[in-house]
Amino acid sequence: MKRLVLFFQIISPFVLLISSASVCGQGQGFKSKLSKIDSLLGADPEEAILLADQIYNIASSKQDTLNMARAMRAKANGLQLISFFDSAIQVIDYAIQLSENELKCEYALSLNVKAQILRKQGKFIEALDLLFPALTRLSKCYNGEEVLNTLYLISLCYDRLELYSRAIYTLNFMSSLAEILDNNVYLFRSYNTAFIIFSKSGKRPEPLMQKMISTAKESNDLSLELTAYNNLAAYYTRVNNDSAAEYCYLKAYEIVHQLNNQQNKSIIALNLCVFYNRIGRWDLAEPYFEESQSLKEYISEDNWKGLYYFFESIYYRKNAMINLAQQSLEKSLQIMEKQNNYPLLLNIHRQSANFYRERGNFEKAYYHMNRLQEVQAVLDKNEQDNEVNRLYYSVLLDLEKEKAKTIMLRNENLEKQSDIFILLIVVSVFSLLVISMLFYFFSNRFRNRILRIEEQKESLLAARLRLSKELSERNKEIAAVVLNQVMHNEQSLDVIQKLRKIGEQSSKEIQKELYELASLLASSQNKNIWAEFEKYFKQLNPDFFSRLTSKHDKLTSRDLRYSALISLQLSSKEMSLITGMTLQSIHVLRSRLRNKLGLDKDADLAVYLSSFSSEE
Repeated sequence: MKRLVLFFQIISPFVLLISSASVCGQGQGFKSKLSKIDSLLGADPEEAILLADQIYNIASSKQDTLNMARAMRAKANGLQLISFFDSAIQVIDYAIQLSENELKCEYALSLNVKAQILRKQGKFIEALDLLFPALTRLSKCYNGEEVLNTLYLISLCYDRLELYSRAIYTLNFMSSLAEILDNNVYLFRSYNTAFIIFSKSGKRPEPLMQKMISTAKESNDLSLELTAYNNLAAYYTRVNNDSAAEYCYLKAYEIVHQLNNQQNKSIIALNLCVFYNRIGRWDLAEPYFEESQSLKEYISEDNWKGLYYFFESIYYRKNAMINLAQQSLEKSLQIMEKQNNYPLLLNIHRQSANFYRERGNFEKAYYHMNRLQEVQAVLDKNEQDNEVNRLYYSVLLDLEKEKAKTIMLRNENLEKQSDIFILLIVVSVFSLLVISMLFYFFSNRFRNRILRIEEQKESLLAARLRLSKELSERNKEIAAVVLNQVMHNEQSLDVIQKLRKIGEQSSKEIQKELYELASLLASSQNKNIWAEFEKYFKQLNPDFFSRLTSKHDKLTSRDLRYSALISLQLSSKEMSLITGMTLQSIHVLRSRLRNKLGLDKDADLAVYLSSFSSEE
């Protein structure tokens, strides 16, 4: 709240910015050289750094503190462009030290540069701590463009902190001030940043599209057109309009080559890699990756570095350089884990799992699949949180828009401000109450649903246990009958074997008669066993055979008998004793029956057949 109060207090001096003039530097020679540094920063940052050192040495020899501070600020800008952030911080701290006591406006400009470096490092709160004091000092220096730049940096920090309502409020004020100062560059930046925030927060950004393009063309600045087409391409990609996205990306690629800005070239090339890889056209993405590979030193921000290493791993993998592909994949993963870039982490973990699975390293593949599920869970939770808070965010954003408009009115009286503030509190409290009631309602509903499901599970489990117990009792009865017959069968087998042994010691005529008698006795015994078994089995499972034949109508009577035996969960040895067949014959019988039933090798034949037993 203190920052907002401070922000409101500095509004009044902005009216004077229309007629203000920039603070003049000391010496035309320094001005021209510093201007040359500004032009070199985009094309050749290293050359700009060398020129800044030369200017500093000259200014130092003349004890010109003003130009010493300006040279160090320019050097810090160059260092941050080539990602030497630690060195850039040291240099800008020295510039701040030079200008802190007497050069108030230069001091504020140096604070802005340091805030920009911190922002690129992801330290958004620390950046805001510098930007608000800089904004206060710059408003007193009547430097309109730098005030706009500070507001722009503040909105970017709010955006990355997901404080979208504050970001939109800042951008509304920035666009109004840019119109007053007739500054198309910052007017475009306000539209462009609002377009990005609207896209992310679920609002329709289409009304801002035409404003972005027309403002960029009116400014005659190709870099603004580049930004517009690049962001439009990202939006069309998000809504799956691939033809429009491809047109915008190629238009951005055409513009960036006219500008000859190495850093932007590398970023646009990576954007095209992302697009073509997403639609499965790596053959089109590969040339753009090779271009970004040649511009690797100009990729400064960590998110872009992580994206670069991700595509580098794909490139090496396609070219059979497996070790290099693995190293690049691990670098990308390490960077994105620090940045919490969850959408890209999904792709990296998926790529890593496939990579290690193809090479037989299933332990690492399993690890990356688990991480993939964890990242997806985080994304799903964030999406749910966004849905819950969308109503509150919409109301709060609309109210803050109204608040921003009232601040811009010069003749607004105190009573009206008080009424709006009270209205804001009432609506906010009402919104919170509505959200609390909705949360309570849905949580109770969800809890009751879980209780009903648990009750259903318990009743279903009890029913299953009861049915299982009944089926087990039935099977015990049948098994008792079967085992009783087995005992008789074993005795009969002993008689048959003795008859055959007597036959072996007798004459051929007696031997033939004894063998016929043994065969007749064995056949009669089997028929008796099957008749007795079928009688008891049908009593306890009256629908078994009808159910089985209705689904498998090609089974023989022999197949049906053995199916009934197998459904009782009897082992092959027990079946051998009952039927008088060898173990090998039993295994062959099971295999043929499995084929007739159309079961896979992994399916349990006994469990499948027992499913045809009667159930109450």
